[in-house]
This record gives sequence, structure tokens and C-alpha cells, in this order.
Amino acid sequence: MALLRVTNKEWKSHMIQHQRQIDIEAPPEKVFGLIETMPNKFPVYKILETKPFLFLRLLFVDGFRAAIEAMKFEKSNDALVLKIGDSMGPFQLTELEKPFKYVFTFRSFFFNCQTGYWLSSNGNRTTLYFDLIAKDPKIMEKVYWFFVKPIHGLLANKVLKVIKGKVENKYSA
Repeated sequence: MALLRVTNKEWKSHMIQHQRQIDIEAPPEKVFGLIETMPNKFPVYKILETKPFLFLRLLFVDGFRAAIEAMKFEKSNDALVLKIGDSMGPFQLTELEKPFKYVFTFRSFFFNCQTGYWLSSNGNRTTLYFDLIAKDPKIMEKVYWFFVKPIHGLLANKVLKVIKGKVENKYSA
């Protein structure tokens, strides 16, 4: 069940869409609460958050200037709550609907898209979707995506597993 749908067939034939999902044994309010307050909105591996790896990640995502700027920024380990319009690097929070939608617009030198989290509920179980959609990618974005898609898939799965682990550990306690 894709929560971010594009119904126009012409758009679908040209767009890039990448979706991952996971079921979590907790109500959507608990899952959303974690996502909303996480200092890193896309948690993967802690080592990738260290400055040398963060520099490389940003270099390949948003170019040299963004990577240099990130090296000057001191990240907090406390909660980070964003409001509509707030930015986190090349990500700008553009949609927020508690407890079902937390969406960013991503604009970089290499790629532009919409990405984020959508939640659906079935009692005390939540399905968490992690989507990426580029509605009208340019040829260079398609080439970039061809090379990045396998890595994105691995990292997206890891993000979902990290969130699931944190929520289920916190909620079951």
C-alpha cells in the first residue's frame, strides 16, 4: 500500500519511485513520536555519522560545498524537532501530519526528490513506509539514481530496522 501515490500514468512512466516498508509492534503515535524527535532523521550506522564519513556522504549527495559546511556544524545528540520549512542539510521538512506523515523535499546538486516517512495503523501495529519519489527527473538524475539505487535500498532498509528496534525497545519497556 503506497501512501505516496502518483495517479497520472504519464508521470508514473517518467518518475523514479523507491519504497521500503516495515511492520512495527507499536501504535503510530509512538513511531511518529520517535521519528519527530530523533536528532538524525535517517539513522543508519553510528560510524556513518562521524565527520570523515559524513563528509563523504554529503560529498556524494550534495557536493563539496555542503560537505565542507557540515564539517563546521556540531550535531546534538538531544532531540531535534523540526517545523514545516525547517532544513537539515539538503532536506527541508515540507509535510507534517501527526501521526501519519513526515516528508522532506530533498534538493541537491545531483538529485531532487521528495522523501520521508508515511505510517498506517492496524490497531497496535504500524506499517512504516520510507519512500523516495522524483516526479520529473532530468537525465543526469536518472543516471545518478542508477548508481545510487542499490546503496539507497540497503541504507533505507537499515533506517527502517533502526527505527523499529528503537520503538519496540522503548514501547515494550
